[in-house]
Amino acid sequence: MLASQPDDREALRYLSLVLKAQGDPGRALELQDRALALDPEDRELVLDRGLTLLELGRNAEARAALERVLEEEPDHSQARLYAGIAAYRTGDFAAALPHLERAAELDRSVAVEA
Repeated sequence: MLASQPDDREALRYLSLVLKAQGDPGRALELQDRALALDPEDRELVLDRGLTLLELGRNAEARAALERVLEEEPDHSQARLYAGIAAYRTGDFAAALPHLERAAELDRSVAVEA
């Protein structure tokens, strides 16, 4: 598919998800970047990229991507949760806590009892 239509954004996105699931987040990120070059405003792609960056340990970049999703959709529970994790991993505990608390409010399945 990509050989005949290298600018197919959806194909790039889904192939990136497959690559990530197969344990190749670096290659997945390359495809996500290609797809985002075609449509920089695609929130789902930005979210996917943020999660991939988080998996790669590029926490500050992941946080920026996830917070970009939250600018447009503040109640996106997955973006909120992972933005909190990224903030925690970068040592910004003051920012992590409100993200994590809000994620738990939005989706009780992410709540953990202390």
